[in-house]
Amino acid sequence: MINLRTKRKAPTKKQIKVLFFIAEYKTKRGWPVTLHDISKHYKFTVKAAVDHVNSLERKGLVTKDGSARSIRITDEGKEILDNHGILNNTIYEGIEFK
Repeated sequence: MINLRTKRKAPTKKQIKVLFFIAEYKTKRGWPVTLHDISKHYKFTVKAAVDHVNSLERKGLVTKDGSARSIRITDEGKEILDNHGILNNTIYEGIEFK
């Protein structure tokens, strides 16, 4: 599916999970997530975490500058989370993101 406003492909379910984890991590810990944190949480390689974050960046949902802990969710990324039942990093009843 393509977002008509941005002309970008919509994120996959797995990408939304990663996006949620990025938001949740920052909220719980107070600092941004690293690629290693993402790979450890989802039990996949750092390369897979890089691929997911790069896809999210291409879709305009996160930004990063290449330095450690530089992954940030954009306003569009926050909108995606809101549209999938997540408001202020709270999981709505019946939606599983782990």
